[in-house]
Amino acid sequence: VLSLEKTIELAADSSLQAFRNRNMYLSGYWQFRTYRAERLPSLTLNLTPAQYYRDITKRYDSGDDIDVYRKQQSFFAGGSLEIKQNFDLLGGSFYIDSDLGYMRYFGDNTYNQFTTVPIRIGYRQELVGYNPFRWQRKIEPLKFEKAKKELLYNIEAVSEEATTYFFALAMAQAEYDLARDNAASTDTLYRTGQERHKIAAISKADL
Repeated sequence: VLSLEKTIELAADSSLQAFRNRNMYLSGYWQFRTYRAERLPSLTLNLTPAQYYRDITKRYDSGDDIDVYRKQQSFFAGGSLEIKQNFDLLGGSFYIDSDLGYMRYFGDNTYNQFTTVPIRIGYRQELVGYNPFRWQRKIEPLKFEKAKKELLYNIEAVSEEATTYFFALAMAQAEYDLARDNAASTDTLYRTGQERHKIAAISKADL
């Protein structure tokens, strides 16, 4: 037996439309969380544990006046650590990073090479184009508010639709019960008419 409150509760919790509404809201929610996270400082570690090169290059030998092909092999490993902070006012990013790299060359003259940038401070920005951070600062909160209001609207729409179905079912049940009672009453009247017709109390036309 379903009550109106139970019907609305089931529709808000288990219906396909309610599932779709929740996922649409979560999409907007995580998009807003991503926007907020991009306003915070970020720490990034980039690593290249191993990178091996092997190729054959063509060189010109001026002594013999011919092209010779030489094999080259090298191994590289390196990494960088960067702290970045986006700057909404200008649309760029301030950063501090540090790099370290190691390279080993193979061949007739095998040797090792190290490269490093102990610390580098800079500012990075596109010279051509609009300021995406400033635009996001205006539009993302509005998009999140829209997602919240759409969720509330869709919840009410689901409740309204469930209420419509509930009363449609209640009306159908009432009409069914009335039709069943009418059928029972009509059957009783017909049997009574048959008995009265047997004793000639009514005509066949009346029956």
